[in-house]
Amino acid sequence: MGDRAVPALRSALVKPGSAEACERIHVLLAMRRPSEFDAHFNGWHWVYSTIAHAQTFEATGATVKSLKLRVAQLSANRPTAPLEVEIRDAKFENIYVRGAIDPAVLERDFRWRPVGLKHVAPLKFGETYVLLFHARANKNTSPWAVNAIYRDIYPFGRHWYNQSEDFFFHIEYHEGTSVRVGPKGGDTPLKTPISSGAQGGAQVEDGGGLRLQTFGPLPAGKLKDPSEAKK
Repeated sequence: MGDRAVPALRSALVKPGSAEACERIHVLLAMRRPSEFDAHFNGWHWVYSTIAHAQTFEATGATVKSLKLRVAQLSANRPTAPLEVEIRDAKFENIYVRGAIDPAVLERDFRWRPVGLKHVAPLKFGETYVLLFHARANKNTSPWAVNAIYRDIYPFGRHWYNQSEDFFFHIEYHEGTSVRVGPKGGDTPLKTPISSGAQGGAQVEDGGGLRLQTFGPLPAGKLKDPSEAKK
């Protein structure tokens, strides 16, 4: 029935009958939504020391299977510490997914790089979560560059404090759904970071923990129980 089934499926969510039926309806609804947001751009935000960045998104699956970001190094100075990546709630109090990208894989051009997942707890379909990037152990002279587009192309989330921007990210779920914001594969004409000759950012005093612009100091966060996550 295609899109004609959507109203009936939404009505069925009011009284789904069981948790399994509820999940199956959510998956069917997620598959009727756009999941690929193709875009090409070589913009970025740098991440180092206590400077954190974030992107909101709407979960179209329960259990994250894989997570990729487009990252690069800005100059000959390769970052010395991993890029830490987390999925948290909108208050940054609970950590559902945690992983990292090894700086050894970086190149001068942006590439899709998988996040090595260390902790995965289930999300709730339709809820808004936050992708959080930080590299506290990394210096300002060798920042991470995380690929972003200075335009709103993803209607279900945005860069935390720039409503007209989105980071490029790719999430696949065990339920069979996914979302990709950014180019498919590596075939893109805009892959070398803008101002790639920059040597680094301003030195930041590491005295108050991670900070996110417009939010302030970030809480340490609590890992959610992964026992319900699907293997």
